[in-house]
Amino acid sequence: LVTLGEQRADPARPGGPQLLANLGTLGSLSVAGPPEQVAATVRAMVYELGLGEHLSNAFVTTVGFTIGDAEQLDRVSRRSEEEALQLAREAVERQQRADHRLGPRELEVLVVRTEHTNLNAFLDLAGRRSGLALIVAGDVRSSRIGARFVLADDGTGRFPGIDVPL
Repeated sequence: LVTLGEQRADPARPGGPQLLANLGTLGSLSVAGPPEQVAATVRAMVYELGLGEHLSNAFVTTVGFTIGDAEQLDRVSRRSEEEALQLAREAVERQQRADHRLGPRELEVLVVRTEHTNLNAFLDLAGRRSGLALIVAGDVRSSRIGARFVLADDGTGRFPGIDVPL
């Protein structure tokens, strides 16, 4: 689970219920909108997942770029596209071999940008409950993406088709 925002009935009063995305169930999440809003949201997600050993049980890999000093966290690393693609294949294979009676497994989360040459290969691997989740910084309009989260200039966001203001 990772936080995407909080619902506010009254924008002047923070503290509404939080909206969480289950990346393991979605498989992939596109974060679209103004570049500075996308960068801030993805950065927050990476830090939350990287610090949430007991909550998310995830390992995060940024592909071809860094996010601040997040790589100093034990559960965050940076890899090239080819290295990340191999890591993705291994995560899916581990999940396929896992004994699911033992409970949830660690989730491998890759953070990529829409301009990555291997984006389609990453999307092919990151299926629902595959052991691999993909966060795409940028808009992906494809039936292969688990969900699209669209941000506005003011930082509010929504899932197209779901009327829950954040």
